Amino acid sequence: MVEQYVSQALDMAEYAYILDRGTVSFGGRAAELDADTVVERYLSQGHA
Repeated sequence: MVEQYVSQALDMAEYAYILDRGTVSFGGRAAELDADTVVERYLSQGHA
């Protein structure tokens, strides 16, 4: 799933993957990710 609401997606997902310019930069359990960290680290710097 591709979702703009990161926190809702992580609440529903068991596993999550973050793509950065076509490369998987994270892959693992969704519980290991914090939505605020994802938004700050990847989306606020124009990596999406």
